[in-house]
Amino acid sequence: MERCAPGTHALEKFGDFCIQVMTYRAPLDGLLIPSTFPYFVFFNVIFTPIYLCILVEANRVRGPPALSRSLLTGAILIMCTAGPIMPLYSLAFVLSGAASAQRRGGKSDFAVNRKNAEAIAFGIFVGYAIPSYVLYIAPSVLTFVTYIPYHLWMSLASAAWRAVRPDTPKTDTIIIKALYVILFAAAAIAHIGAIVYRWPDVQAALDFLLVPLSGLEPVQGVSPVWVLNLFQWDAWLSMTAMMIASLWSGKDAKERYRLVMWHVAATVIVGHGASLAGSLLWREMCLSAPEEKQEKTGKKNGFAIKN
Repeated sequence: MERCAPGTHALEKFGDFCIQVMTYRAPLDGLLIPSTFPYFVFFNVIFTPIYLCILVEANRVRGPPALSRSLLTGAILIMCTAGPIMPLYSLAFVLSGAASAQRRGGKSDFAVNRKNAEAIAFGIFVGYAIPSYVLYIAPSVLTFVTYIPYHLWMSLASAAWRAVRPDTPKTDTIIIKALYVILFAAAAIAHIGAIVYRWPDVQAALDFLLVPLSGLEPVQGVSPVWVLNLFQWDAWLSMTAMMIASLWSGKDAKERYRLVMWHVAATVIVGHGASLAGSLLWREMCLSAPEEKQEKTGKKNGFAIKN
């Protein structure tokens, strides 16, 4: 650390010394400069499918231990930004066998019981959606600092739900799928809205949404372009890593080819957030197929499972 220069932001001070807090400084600058706040809102929306994926994988019945610590993963994401961390998470997603779970036996190990599914939905609503909404309508240092530990709020809200909800052995396939559908729609609306805003210059809009800036010159003070650049690289590295990991979900070359085509087309049309949400939704449908089939068979034979 080195001594702070005059005018250093309060969040960068530790006594008389400076600390590097670029993770927080870029979005904070996005709040303090109105021209950059829309960047923060847009990328905040399209990252939500990643946060949902982390929560779902941590709450599988007998999921891989490497993916079972959602709070720890969230804390690391907050401290280091998603760009360098999500490729590592994606690698664990593949090597742990989670990405290819639907191609093997024992799919029931990757089910999510109803209590946990409800807790995930409650956690995202209370711990992420509400702080984000408050930040959108009243951007300030206070609301931003309150929003930052969103993974902690999600974990606490989920834990509170589990504490009051009775245990149930039944798995739930509807809630998780519904969440992915909602996040697909939200990310798609954000992407299409950005294109419409820049219409008819679609090429410029797609460059803004999908292509990180390069060759930027160092600047003094805060630059909206550099704030955008951080968000772009975070999104590009995170989404690309998760999209590549999703290819392990295909059971054969034909399915993997379809996944590649989906990601290429969907990324342009509805954005990389919606593209990822769509592939995760498809994976969830594949994982839940055995449980759904078994439940329908049980109903046909007159012994449907009830809570």
